[in-house]
Amino acid sequence: MANNFELTLRDFKRDVKGEQISIRDMLIVLNNRGFGAVLLILCLIELLPTGSIPGVPSLVATLIILISSQILLGRRHLWVPTFLGRKTISYPKLNKGLRRVMPVVRWVDSWTKERLTVFTSHTGERLTALAIIILALSFYPLELIPFASSIPSFTIAVFGISFVTKDGLLSLIAWMIAGAGALGITYILLNYVL
Repeated sequence: MANNFELTLRDFKRDVKGEQISIRDMLIVLNNRGFGAVLLILCLIELLPTGSIPGVPSLVATLIILISSQILLGRRHLWVPTFLGRKTISYPKLNKGLRRVMPVVRWVDSWTKERLTVFTSHTGERLTALAIIILALSFYPLELIPFASSIPSFTIAVFGISFVTKDGLLSLIAWMIAGAGALGITYILLNYVL
């Protein structure tokens, strides 16, 4: 039987409608599935070829910061400003990306479980939200280098998975990736951007 993560993505694919999906519609579909699922979907948008479109990493970063700020403040329901909610993405592209990640999702579900709950507790999620905000802020300068924002985006995606699966070990792994990613991002910024 499918676990939390696979069911979340299957439900998302089933519930979104239309050729162009607005950010607002995606949030409505994902609202009762938690912040982790929303963070994951946003990271997938950035990690897929759509992330190479100018402006997409900045839009994704803005949404991630907005959503993570809500986690940090302890909100229970998602909210985005109207002008951001109107932005759209092609459903066929999104669906293609989701189909590609399903084998990975099944693999993740096969070994994730609720453990090391200190990392997925209310306090743990708030600290993680702060780290996610810092990672998302790096998207803006990294957008100048194609796919460079994939480093922090992948890390945020792992945090998102840990939120959905309540797996503290996965959260700990994401913290380690964040540390290594911070070193990599610093290197890129110092050598290629600044």
